[in-house]
Amino acid sequence: MPDDKPEKSLSENSSPQVLPYGSWPSPISAALVAGTSRRLGQPKVHRGAVFWTETRPEEKGRTTLVRWTAGDGSKDIVPAPYSVQSRVHEYGGGAFAAHDETCWFVNKQDQCIHVVKDGSMRKLTAESSRCFADLVHDLVRNRLLAISEDHAFPEPRTSLVAIDCTDGAITTLREGGDFYSSPRLSPDANKLAWLEWNHPDMPWDAAQLMIADVTPEGGIANMQAIAGGDESSVAQPVWRNNDEIMFAWDDSDWWNLYAWRDGNVRALHPLDAEFALPHWVFGMQSFGLRDANTVICAYTQNGTWRVAELDLETGNFKNVELPFTQIEHLHAADGGVVLQAASSQQAASIVLLDGSNKPQELRRAASFDLDAGFLPPPEAIAFKTGDDDIAHGLYYAPANPEFRGERETAPPLLVKVHGGPTAATSSALDMKLRFWTSRGFAVLDVNYRGSTGYGRNYREKLYGQWGIADVEDCVFGARELAKRGLADPERLLISGSSAGGFTVLAALTFHDVFAGGASYYGIGDLAGAMRDTAKFESRYGDKLVGPLPECEGEWRARSPLFHAEQLKRPVIFFQGLDDRIVPPDQSERMFDAARANGVATAYLPFPGEGHGFRQAETIEAALNAEYAFYCEVLGIPVTEESGGSASG
Repeated sequence: MPDDKPEKSLSENSSPQVLPYGSWPSPISAALVAGTSRRLGQPKVHRGAVFWTETRPEEKGRTTLVRWTAGDGSKDIVPAPYSVQSRVHEYGGGAFAAHDETCWFVNKQDQCIHVVKDGSMRKLTAESSRCFADLVHDLVRNRLLAISEDHAFPEPRTSLVAIDCTDGAITTLREGGDFYSSPRLSPDANKLAWLEWNHPDMPWDAAQLMIADVTPEGGIANMQAIAGGDESSVAQPVWRNNDEIMFAWDDSDWWNLYAWRDGNVRALHPLDAEFALPHWVFGMQSFGLRDANTVICAYTQNGTWRVAELDLETGNFKNVELPFTQIEHLHAADGGVVLQAASSQQAASIVLLDGSNKPQELRRAASFDLDAGFLPPPEAIAFKTGDDDIAHGLYYAPANPEFRGERETAPPLLVKVHGGPTAATSSALDMKLRFWTSRGFAVLDVNYRGSTGYGRNYREKLYGQWGIADVEDCVFGARELAKRGLADPERLLISGSSAGGFTVLAALTFHDVFAGGASYYGIGDLAGAMRDTAKFESRYGDKLVGPLPECEGEWRARSPLFHAEQLKRPVIFFQGLDDRIVPPDQSERMFDAARANGVATAYLPFPGEGHGFRQAETIEAALNAEYAFYCEVLGIPVTEESGGSASG
């Protein structure tokens, strides 16, 4: 893959020029950011080969499947126009499985499972109302295990199914519950584990681990629940052998590692750290077996991820020295270990570890020829917030070796709100974030109460408080940085997407701290969004706010749309017109309300984009427009070198 390079070279020895914060010329253009927004996903290792998905903005957001071997290097194995993407829960994940030269994948356009081998392609499942995710190959029975979501019903029906690899025939193994995920076969394929949960819980609330025997006919029998359920959640089951299964469980407040065998559960290494991520997408994995007695795992503390090895016989736990601070995925099988890893100075990469844990980079999402002065690491901060509580975040100072701000001035601050509610900031190199810091903005990436990475108790602090606690944390965080002299209190901005976009709109409507903001497919009418959203999230709000219709008044009280007369701050809206999670009318109604209220505003709709922008032209246009909007709001001069475009 060719390197993506900045538009001009920079001298490490030149003296910084003094210019107002926010106006600094930068080689990190919106076009550069858009061209480097390639997404790598869910690597798997199988018999010496490594597979991963790769989403490419330059191909209109198409996702291909890549296979790497030591002999042949990296090769695309799913050609255009096919795109590897599942729509189960609308977020997808687990969209492929592989065995030797054969791969099965879910195709975005028809949601059918296709088979590719040696360059030849055939459709395995017929077009229907079903879509599939979490594909697992059952070699013994020549079939796939998968999660099926059938849209032939008013509320889609989810089930655990088996799919014959010869004729595509579908057999239901488990149904009747609201949700299933993570089918995992024991090494001898005689036992099956999976997760299940029901409305109104989300998987991080009460996912329960089930196991059963697989019958000679391929069905399941002697089913039992072994962990999780009410008040606790299991994630990411992994069989150690035919009798013992490992999993992450938050019974201790943290998602720690446990093992079950013959009815007994034991903690493997208690630690105030998270060894799993919330199950927003299928196929997530943070640990696996390096060999029969060694677990290799990724875990996070205080916003930083590490990799460690755990000896199951001695209990010895040791960190692996690697140059990464963010681990999105870890898969181990057949003696191999592969990571999706990044740091504040390195974009996401697919990394293979050898037996001595020496990393070999197989693919990097983007490469840059940038002075290190553009990429200083963030500072993890904690600050007091509402109810005398503590919130967290990552602070990024303005960073451009060519420029510095004027004396006795502080930079504008952009508060970034992740697309939670249950999510977390990332310390991975994000060129979109560096777009701002290289122009002289400070950035606070907030892990508001409700975010993942600080234990279940912190995660649940948003329950009943959505639209209150998250907004308070952004407000208090901005004020704290201004108090420390790290931000100009008159030039505080806020930007977020999805649920983060709702937080933006609530902050601008109900508070007067921010000078302006940007909402990316954000929610203005909470109850309306919950009624229109996909099954997966349709009852999420029961815990975040309260059940409908009983708590309709509370939902309206927290919805910016119904209080638009209080919106006095400039705001710009960005919306994909194919978004099924937050429909376009959410942004359109808020835009109309802001405009009717005399607020400086703009609305940029993007045909062909869904929930999360994938196309290079969209990413570039949105970033340029957001910057130009802020410059207009704050009176920052826009130059060709600083990269603003008023029209986007």
